[in-house]
Amino acid sequence: MDRTGSLELFLHQETGVDQDAILAYLSDGRRLLNSNVRELVGSHDQSIFVFNKYYLDYGLEEVLQDLHIEAPIQPHIEEDVAATPPIRASQLAASYLRVSQIHHDHINNITLSLHYQHEALRIASANLDLNVLAIVDTFEGIAAGSRRELEKQVMLLSGLEADLDLISRVRIHGEFMSPAVRKSIEAGEKSRTLGDYVSNVKMKQVAETCARTHGILYPAR
Repeated sequence: MDRTGSLELFLHQETGVDQDAILAYLSDGRRLLNSNVRELVGSHDQSIFVFNKYYLDYGLEEVLQDLHIEAPIQPHIEEDVAATPPIRASQLAASYLRVSQIHHDHINNITLSLHYQHEALRIASANLDLNVLAIVDTFEGIAAGSRRELEKQVMLLSGLEADLDLISRVRIHGEFMSPAVRKSIEAGEKSRTLGDYVSNVKMKQVAETCARTHGILYPAR
């Protein structure tokens, strides 16, 4: 690793998997990257599990075809012995031992392959759990803030009528009016309030639109 300077290059040299296709994980399901590879130093379990992401594009039937294994069938021992008479007990025993060893090695290879596949599934499941938990934590944080904001909007929408009534009573000081408006008031027109500058109709239209949107985002319970 120190020699190559790259996790992907190192794993490519060790496994033969193309650098662009390498997905490396620790045994607990965490993704292994150049940025966190130092976490392996001093770790009790320094196993690295390498996946080839190109396989993710394969169809299920194609994968099953690749995983299909046919057991190698050896010729009958009797036929093998009969071809080389005379029959000797030691020769017969050696033939049985050879065939048994071939089958034993084949079964061991299958068992080892199944073990690796089981480990791969375990790591993939652990990584999925980590990602789901991260998404859930993020979602819950966003959802909590959104719920508070939506509840605040419920209060604002329910208080619209009272707010419109209130602003119709708040008089505007003459210093904040234009000279023309001040003259008209001095000439006998009624004093201006905040309600004179806010359209009740438009405000109610806006409130109705907000209420519909709010009902979609935060339906009544």
